[in-house]
Amino acid sequence: MLRDNVIGARLVEEDSKLYWKHTLNKHHLLFLQKNRRNILCIMHRPLLSWIAGVQKMPYDFVFLPDGKVRFLEQIFPNIVEVYRAYNSMYQDILQRADDKHPVVMIDYFKLLHPDNGFEYLNSQLKKVGMGCRLRSKNQFCMALLRPSKDHGSPVQNYQQALEKRDSDERKVMEWLESLSIGYAKRVEHF
Repeated sequence: MLRDNVIGARLVEEDSKLYWKHTLNKHHLLFLQKNRRNILCIMHRPLLSWIAGVQKMPYDFVFLPDGKVRFLEQIFPNIVEVYRAYNSMYQDILQRADDKHPVVMIDYFKLLHPDNGFEYLNSQLKKVGMGCRLRSKNQFCMALLRPSKDHGSPVQNYQQALEKRDSDERKVMEWLESLSIGYAKRVEHF
């Protein structure tokens, strides 16, 4: 969506070996952030929705029999701790943000509304200055009507994404409860 619709910005290709969009290497992102011409865009999803996405397309995640998770050559006690690692990294990057090192945090589900998603995203882009904004509401709405990705088995449009949210999150909660009662309780308080 950003690649085709933002005026005043160029997207760093997401298949870059050094700056993979799912990186947990804070130093790589901080290096990008140091360049005044870069705007880091962080897409945030709530915990249960994020876990559902990881289950659907695990990339390099490996769920081990004991509940631990191997990801990017690290072992985490569980999937919630991977999410916490991302959040911790993002919060650190956000704290370092300023006018010369802009960062945008985008809430995935706030973005998925043709009526107010355009204004929401423009308001987030406006926070970083530099004249970045979406080209047109029509282009934005057209993007919401297309599949979210060109690989895997993506949702076909924003309506499908919103419809799937509740059922996906319910399935994830059931899965977590099947692993351990205490595990699911930690998620509820996240």
